[in-house]
Amino acid sequence: MTFPNAYFGVKKIFTAEILNLIGTVALAVAGIASAFLMAGLVSGSGAAAIGGGLAFVIFSIGAAVLGIVGLIFMIIGLRLAGMDDENFKTGLILAIISLALKVVTGILSSLIGTTIYDDLSNAIAEILMIGVTLFVVKGISHLSAKLGEVGMEEKGRKLYILYAIIMCASVVLRFIGSIISTKSIVATGAAILAIAAGVASIVAYIIYLTYLSQAKKMLFVK
Repeated sequence: MTFPNAYFGVKKIFTAEILNLIGTVALAVAGIASAFLMAGLVSGSGAAAIGGGLAFVIFSIGAAVLGIVGLIFMIIGLRLAGMDDENFKTGLILAIISLALKVVTGILSSLIGTTIYDDLSNAIAEILMIGVTLFVVKGISHLSAKLGEVGMEEKGRKLYILYAIIMCASVVLRFIGSIISTKSIVATGAAILAIAAGVASIVAYIIYLTYLSQAKKMLFVK
């Protein structure tokens, strides 16, 4: 029994996640560059301002391009893998809904300004993308069962629960922090928990990437 479509699909999904990871790093660097730009403007240092400005533009554009390319790879991968398992098709639907929600939110924000509904919409879009990941894991676990790969199937079940709890908690805590006053004790507590959840989400994401890599090898061998 072989699943060639799932193999090529998972391979593209893995590539998409790597591109998104690099894009996230580039975005973080752009944020640091922005700080240097502001510091240079305040201090009157032309070199620091120019250097920070150039770095900000380059890394911001790079992050945007990587995000777009990653999204294309993700959609293609989900479509291909969906030919061998229905879970990937469900993931594709969620990805499209999430993208549409982000586009609509972006348009409304540009027209009427940022509101609490923007934070809510972004949180929903993030949860939908978490759903995409969960259906990818579920799909791989399902294919693992068909191939008799008990270890991969069990690992998928555990990752499904771990990823769902950690990532959803991270989104909820960040949303709470965005709507509560920064001077609030509750907000401070939520921010601390959000940082902890963020660290945990990085660990969960690394485990997910490892699982995708193992899934590629499993599907290729079979």
